[in-house]
Amino acid sequence: MLNEKKLLALKAISYSVWFIILFLVASKGYTMASAFGDETRLPAISKIEKNGVSVSVNKVTTDRNNGKTDIVACIDLPSNADWLPYAKLKNGSEVITFETTTVIDPIGDDASNSSHRCYRFIFPKELHNKKVILSIEKLQISLPESLTQEMCLEAQNKIQVDYPDFLFSCKIGDHGISYVIDNLPKSMDEIEAYSLINGALTSAVVGPWELDVTLP
Repeated sequence: MLNEKKLLALKAISYSVWFIILFLVASKGYTMASAFGDETRLPAISKIEKNGVSVSVNKVTTDRNNGKTDIVACIDLPSNADWLPYAKLKNGSEVITFETTTVIDPIGDDASNSSHRCYRFIFPKELHNKKVILSIEKLQISLPESLTQEMCLEAQNKIQVDYPDFLFSCKIGDHGISYVIDNLPKSMDEIEAYSLINGALTSAVVGPWELDVTLP
């Protein structure tokens, strides 16, 4: 008959094995190139500095089940303002624009307290076993809280210097502002168009900051 110590040891081993099985099942199809933890403190995989701004890639994940590529990049921003980075993945001649981006709060802190911030970029295509380039095209301050039709008209005039066929209008209501794109150049998608409008209404720091990334 097993004594109490041996019985407890066997239970601990069985629980550990069961936890590992559950983890493997949950993470099937999900490949990660770095460990868990505070994602704002992960060591840099690659890093570049340009125009007084440094950018690093700190985590790379591919989700084969949902067809997504997830990259965490940390940026030393020019200030504590609400900066929005615009990112693309370059896979040879293929260019993939980010689908969503979110700011990652450090554990026990708020990202807005520092000009060093980490962002999660989700790209709408799963790429694995590839070497690609992450390009942060520009950093842009978010829109001011109050906008006027005059500001929108000034933005339209700025844009038309380079894109004379680009037309948009602003709808300003009680719940904020929305854009209506009246004419979009054939070479431009909607994400680029909204980025162009935001850039004309705010200030920006232009890159690009390009980093080599090996996808798992």
